[in-house]
Amino acid sequence: MYLLFATHTALAHPPTEEWVTTLVRDQGPSVEVVKRYVDGIFSVDPVQVVLRDAGGFTLDETAFARDVASSCDRRVCTVYRFDGALSVVPAEVFESRGDALVPVQGKLRKVTGALVHLGEHAVGYAVFALPWAAVSWWLGQLRRATRLKRVASLGVILGMLGLWRYTVTALSRLVVVFAAEFGVLLAIVVWLVRRRPSV
Repeated sequence: MYLLFATHTALAHPPTEEWVTTLVRDQGPSVEVVKRYVDGIFSVDPVQVVLRDAGGFTLDETAFARDVASSCDRRVCTVYRFDGALSVVPAEVFESRGDALVPVQGKLRKVTGALVHLGEHAVGYAVFALPWAAVSWWLGQLRRATRLKRVASLGVILGMLGLWRYTVTALSRLVVVFAAEFGVLLAIVVWLVRRRPSV
């Protein structure tokens, strides 16, 4: 069975698109804004924002990134492009002007981009708390355990959280999780190693 999987080419999905909005222009046809995803194989699917005319012709597009967020009204769309596994603040900000995505600067726009990102992934960040709740319960059960048992449990907990980290952060866009988990894991290690068994 292993040989069959080992010799098989990597399974990849074709590029997919997610409609964002349709922009109305004062002159000329409307502009479609879509997110285009390509397969990331073992990591999150890279994504870009594409502007298209009514006939499907590409007018402009961003470079691919780990994540993009957008804030749009009927006439203008602001696009926030995030790079890197720990990026919570957008690396670039673009605004749609006519047929183009024009780079814009400003610290306020970067802060707004972080808030838009958190808003787009609010459900994912809420689900993020569930594994930590399970780990907290498990640690509570170890209060009466010996130091050896706590250290042995540490290996199980870190293995579980390592798998969870890969599936949630490497395969998703929840970049805040990646930054937060190191502090939590450090606290678990300190607690397990230093705590004395309850009598």
